[in-house]
Amino acid sequence: MSLLVAMATDYGVAWLQYLVPAAEGYELWLIDLVAVRSPTEAVAKFGLLCLLPAFLEESLFRGICQTLLECACGKWIGLVLAACLFAAAHANWRYFPLYTLLGIFLGALYQWRRTLWLPAIAHLVNNTWTYATKAAGWSLPGLG
Repeated sequence: MSLLVAMATDYGVAWLQYLVPAAEGYELWLIDLVAVRSPTEAVAKFGLLCLLPAFLEESLFRGICQTLLECACGKWIGLVLAACLFAAAHANWRYFPLYTLLGIFLGALYQWRRTLWLPAIAHLVNNTWTYATKAAGWSLPGLG
């Protein structure tokens, strides 16, 4: 399921890039960020761009924010507010709707089993998909 969400996000990103093109140089910066020049660099970037954010962000946004907001505002409002905080923290307003939807998906996983493992692993799958496809220069059909 997480991989399907990651792929759907790729289509959403392409659609938003069509509607609101990125600032000049952003795509070049992103390509350089994920470029792999050695096995050591690949492992380091995987840790910094995929593994660490998945577990730290889920601890913060689901473990702390969502839990507190659910207590204060109710189950569903807490989930949506935590998802909006998650999106805002990524500081990319062009992708705010996509990050919010991803946050709702991750928050729903957390609500379902009340464990951080499910959303953290789903977040890791999403980050790994994005990192691997960008680093390899792959794209889904229709995204050329």
